[in-house]
Amino acid sequence: MPWREPDASEVEAIGEALAKARIAGCKEFQVRESAEAGSGDYLIGCSLDRQTWSYYQVSVSDQRVTPLTSNTVSQAPEAKSN
Repeated sequence: MPWREPDASEVEAIGEALAKARIAGCKEFQVRESAEAGSGDYLIGCSLDRQTWSYYQVSVSDQRVTPLTSNTVSQAPEAKSN
């Protein structure tokens, strides 16, 4: 699945889960949906500068956030120019 910008409802749901888990450093984030479409699980790439990324598995249904290592992520989101 390719990385993409989250839509407004995803920003809200994912943002709530990240806040509940007290995850900082997610000024910008990209999402990839879980392999099971419609599951409400996302792979999140968070960044302050769109150069350095932190990764999380987020389940919006129960607001569970699991940190991931960059080794488990096959492809980082692409850096975008401003």
